[in-house]
Amino acid sequence: MDEGHEAHGGHAAGHRAGRGEGRHAGHSVADFRRRFWVCLALTVPVLVLSPTLAAVLGLRPLTFPSADLVSLALATA
Repeated sequence: MDEGHEAHGGHAAGHRAGRGEGRHAGHSVADFRRRFWVCLALTVPVLVLSPTLAAVLGLRPLTFPSADLVSLALATA
């Protein structure tokens, strides 16, 4: 690059980002896919234990002695 172009500072970084070298460099589709499945596996039980969702759907909520703690643990993870 010539001296005038380097004076733009962040402008050159924008060009690198366009080639996949920006903030998401090193992220892989497999990593995002794994994270999706983990989140889905944690979300489904939280929804099943949710009394609000059960009320909206007109169902009885699934309850057992420590349901609130299980839901809290899954939602926190």
